[in-house]
Amino acid sequence: MNVTINNLDEAIKAELENWANTELQTAANESFRETAEEAAKMLKQGGPYKERTKKYTKSWKSEQRISRKSAVSGLNGYSVYNKDHFRLTHLLEY
Repeated sequence: MNVTINNLDEAIKAELENWANTELQTAANESFRETAEEAAKMLKQGGPYKERTKKYTKSWKSEQRISRKSAVSGLNGYSVYNKDHFRLTHLLEY
């Protein structure tokens, strides 16, 4: 590809967009997924509160939020939540 000084900025911008859309985006999405899974795993281990049945800690989940995918950057959003006992989360937080 021949690039002149007049269209150098356009060529650099095009290459950066190509690179960002493939490698960087894939790496970032993978990191987000791993972080969400690790957070759910840590929450399943329990906390400083006393729990009799262990039902609360077993129901932590992580999943990709389809509605939170960025239209501009293409990055995925992930949620970590308590599937069965979501009402208790704010009570046990403090």
